[in-house]
Amino acid sequence: MNSHTHTTVELPFPAHAVYSAWTTETAVKQWLTPYARIDVPHGIFELWGAALPEAPTQPATRLLAVRENEMIHFAWNVRGGEGTIEVELTARRESTHLSLRTALPPMKTGMAHPHDFFSTAIENLRRHLAGGTPAWLPHYGAQTHGDPSLHIEIEAPPDKVFDALITPAQLNRYIGPSAIVEPHAGGRYTYGWQGGGPIKILDIEPNRKLSVNWHYPHENEEMPETVVTWTLEGSGNRTRLTLVHSGFAKKRPADDYRSGWMKYMNSMKSMLELGPLFTATHLEGPAGNY
Repeated sequence: MNSHTHTTVELPFPAHAVYSAWTTETAVKQWLTPYARIDVPHGIFELWGAALPEAPTQPATRLLAVRENEMIHFAWNVRGGEGTIEVELTARRESTHLSLRTALPPMKTGMAHPHDFFSTAIENLRRHLAGGTPAWLPHYGAQTHGDPSLHIEIEAPPDKVFDALITPAQLNRYIGPSAIVEPHAGGRYTYGWQGGGPIKILDIEPNRKLSVNWHYPHENEEMPETVVTWTLEGSGNRTRLTLVHSGFAKKRPADDYRSGWMKYMNSMKSMLELGPLFTATHLEGPAGNY
């Protein structure tokens, strides 16, 4: 039986522009995967490559239905079975409401969550439509194990990026929902998630480094308390932000955490680079740990 998720977001662009970005091959290659063959009038919507979960080497999708400027529905071969993705677009006065529903074969521990993957993709789509910085595409390849490590280039000075890591109002825009931060070693640090996440600050160097401990009670056996460390390098209006989530068992699959952190880092990038054009994605269905 397939599992279901429902992701929604408001995009400050007209529906025809969003639809075109989903159904034009040259656009999809810029924000979703460089490997695509799309010819909607002839029923072709094929995606593959390392930017997609499981890094399929052959087309993993096929078109099921479209309604111009309103809907794209396609099948996706993933996790040893076939599921479906339905993207619905509703035109608003000054924006488009995007609703993305997935019905995919069940996940196993360590697999990338579809909400995380598509939320990352939506931020790439947003910046593509805004004419902003290039997409930050995932690279799945072979499944990763052990400590997730990621870095991203952000067009913002280090102090603004650091502010997005320690200011509750900023955290609530892309990772919240109700962050609490006491910005000193030993101080409380939480996103307000239910069930777990960060607990307190272990080390803090303004505009350079932030380390926090991390705990999910239900992961005790596989993952005792772990540590999330952010480091910032840069000057002027550009920052290289690196995340290392350490303490994972070497054999534990880590694509779930890797794709989750990618979602939040790409959202932070959009928030800092696009300002009022950014609004967070929302998960309306079950999300595992997220």
